[in-house]
Formats: sequence, structure tokens, C-alpha cells
Amino acid sequence: MKEIYLSLGSNKGDRLKNILFSIYELRRFLKVSSLSSIYLTEPWGGAEGCKFLNMVIRGFTNLAPYELLREINLIEKRFKRERKFKYQARTLDIDILFYEKLIMKNEALIIPHPLLHKRNFVLVPFSEISPDFVHPVFNKKIKDFIENKNGVKKIIDRKAIRVKE
Repeated sequence: MKEIYLSLGSNKGDRLKNILFSIYELRRFLKVSSLSSIYLTEPWGGAEGCKFLNMVIRGFTNLAPYELLREINLIEKRFKRERKFKYQARTLDIDILFYEKLIMKNEALIIPHPLLHKRNFVLVPFSEISPDFVHPVFNKKIKDFIENKNGVKKIIDRKAIRVKE
């Protein structure tokens, strides 16, 4: 099985329900090993709508990268994710952050996620579950990318998140 990290975000509809129920969906092909806390974060990149709920998941899968992307896109579609323009409000956004230490870049998929090192809404929850994970492009620990925690507020501690098998 391959170790992967995913970020989950929602700023449209029942944000908490969207995040938690998507974890159930992900478990069809992902053995979840760690969940971060859930954070309230400011929209990034000019995204519209209310604040986001964000979290990071560490897990293991037998799916290849493109199969993983396909399954994630199907989950987002079930949650009525729209892709009319970049940085719009979304019911659910699932990003592949890392797939093992794989580095790949093409029109369909970029791994590691190209902007994760600039996004506190990813770095803060990620550092909660794997602070010493080394980014394979920058050769730098996740925790070392965080300069401050501005715009990121923990609202549900990871110990309180219970997702039944």
C-alpha cells in the first residue's frame, strides 16, 4: 500500500457534514491512519463564500495516482462540487498533497500539490499529524514552512473526531 496525504475543505452548504461524510467515502479505497483537527480558515486566492473548514488525512491506498484522482473527483461530484472557475466556493475540495515521495507534473495531475507549502490551511493541520514529513521537492520539513498561524483556527480537536468504520 502507498502512503498518501489528502487535504479536505468545504465552504459551501453544511461544511462539517461535507467533510465528515467525505471521509466515509474515502474509506472505500483509503485506509485512514491519521486525521488532523478541523480548522476554520479564510478563503484563499479570492475564493467566494464563507470561511472554509479544512483538515488533512494520512492514509494508505492500493490505487495508482490517476486512479486515486478519478475516485476523488467522483466523490467531489457526489457532493455537487462545481468547477466553473478557479477559487470558487465549493461544497467539497479534496486535494492530493503527497503520494509517497512521488514527484510528477503534467496537465492532469501534479504531485506534490504545487501550492501546499504556501497555504497555512494545509500546513497547520498537516503539521499536526506529520510535522517531520519532508517535502520531496524542497527537502524541508512541513513544520518548517509555517511562519505563523494567521487565518487558521482550530475548531474541532482531532481527538473529538469519530468516524465509524
